[in-house]
Parts: sequence; structure tokens; C-alpha cells
Amino acid sequence: AIEYSKINSSKANININLVNKDILNHEGFYDEIISNMPYGNRVSNHKENEILYKGFIKKVSSMLNDNGVAILLTTELSLLKKVIKDNKILLNK
Repeated sequence: AIEYSKINSSKANININLVNKDILNHEGFYDEIISNMPYGNRVSNHKENEILYKGFIKKVSSMLNDNGVAILLTTELSLLKKVIKDNKILLNK
């Protein structure tokens, strides 16, 4: 994903700073965070995903600059919405 982002941003003539780190162990503030969230039993199980999503949502919400946005890809949409609602984080549909 990082390599494709480098190619796409270069072709679009956009200067971006890409970071490939474990967000749960990372500090900083960003305008945009994009993540392909783990999902399904091939990665882990629903209970483990629930724990990970809760930690991720708490962390990502504290790392966004004012008017920052998080773009999250997952098939666990109901889990993601529940975690966001439970943590009272703004969700744009």
C-alpha cells in the first residue's frame, strides 16, 4: 500500500509524508490517516478485532489535527460503527 501511495502521489504531483508504523505504538498529529483494518477469521477472531478496533479508534482520534480525517477500510462495518458510537467519536457516513 505504501509503494502504491508513493506512485499515485508522484503521478498526481502531490507531496505527501507516508508513515508505515503500528499506530498503537506511534505518536504524532496528522491531517489524514488511512488504514486497512484487519477483519475476518483469517486475521484473527471477532473478539480480538473488537479489542484492536477499540484501541485503534481511541488512538487515531487523538492523533488527528483539527479538521483531520481518518479513512478506514473494513468489512467489519457494524463493529467499527459500534466502537465509534461507544467512544462518542464523530462518524461521517
